[in-house]
Amino acid sequence: MQPLTWFRSLRKTNAKKKEKANNKKNKRQREHSGKTLTFSITQNANSVGIHGDSLSLQFAVEGIDLPQNVDASFSVWSILPAAMAAGFNVHIEHPIDPVVAANAEQLTRIWEMWIPNRYRSVTVSGEGEWSRNRKQRFPRVDLYSGGVDSTYSILQSASLKHRGYALTVRGLDYRDKNASAKRFPELISKTAPLLKKINYQQTVVRTDARFDPLSITHGFTLASCLFLLSDLFEEGTIAADQTLVQDMVTFPWGNNHLTNHYLAGSDFAMRTVGADLTRTEKLAVIAGSGVALPFLSFCRKPSIVPSNCGRCDKCVRTKVMLAAAIGRVPEIFIDSQFNKDFVKRLETGGRGRADVFEIYHYALQHGHIDAVPGLLELVEECRQIETPDPREL
Repeated sequence: MQPLTWFRSLRKTNAKKKEKANNKKNKRQREHSGKTLTFSITQNANSVGIHGDSLSLQFAVEGIDLPQNVDASFSVWSILPAAMAAGFNVHIEHPIDPVVAANAEQLTRIWEMWIPNRYRSVTVSGEGEWSRNRKQRFPRVDLYSGGVDSTYSILQSASLKHRGYALTVRGLDYRDKNASAKRFPELISKTAPLLKKINYQQTVVRTDARFDPLSITHGFTLASCLFLLSDLFEEGTIAADQTLVQDMVTFPWGNNHLTNHYLAGSDFAMRTVGADLTRTEKLAVIAGSGVALPFLSFCRKPSIVPSNCGRCDKCVRTKVMLAAAIGRVPEIFIDSQFNKDFVKRLETGGRGRADVFEIYHYALQHGHIDAVPGLLELVEECRQIETPDPREL
């Protein structure tokens, strides 16, 4: 078989598989649409499960002890992506925080408005009267992945007088379906020295609560992991991916300032931090800290993480941001090459446009334009993109 014929045959086979998967998914959604599905929570020490019709999710906590009978409200956030996609209402066979239920319903209405071809608004309910079992709690737990945003966040919160608590989730970027799962212990080992230096204790939640598209649903999974610890902490924090201004460019994105506001209950919430700085500005702070730069992990190659390959899209984008932030690319990549060709790989549409102008504005203000070859040409390319009239969208 000729190479081109083989490629076309493979593409046709993949298309058929995708169509079959979509048909199966649509059939499953039709089966549950409009129905109310009931879920129960089981707990064995630090292992917690959510069980219901056609959906079972597992959570395992390491580094801190869960109390008996954890607050079942956490389950709402983990189930919600599947509920919205299939259109089924959620009933938990345990007491749940009424504020969580109300906010969850509002979120489903928002996502149905934003992406009506994918999501439906649903109702959420529980059984019995909800109350907080444990009154004495630590002040805060911070989500921490080792990436730029969360590293900046914990640096800002760190105090040598008071211990901080970092929560790292395994199951989103590091998952069983690719090589990254086996490398998760290396992430923990790589970041441990930094956490020790700044007086942080690390906690891990392992979960299989992962739904496509991850760009939309990851916020729900992270919220569920934080709320699982709500009997132990007064609040949880998540590092902002973008500023409020950039959110307007990257819509819709799962971790955004509007929907994050609703990931809250009566006495526990997932609070967004670091929204006042762009990622380039955060990198400048991290580099200036003198302690955190070598511990960064942001690469997306499953076989490379937690090291940074220097060639994947995220590594390339971070290289460009670092050049704009500090005037050079530090030795934190396996491949430290940097030239105009790398800069030209930045996207100019959607989120890419936000990145380009963030980098440009910072480099211009700090005299680092020459450190980012090809940036001015990229900016001019962005300036040629016509912005659609909102009335015509």
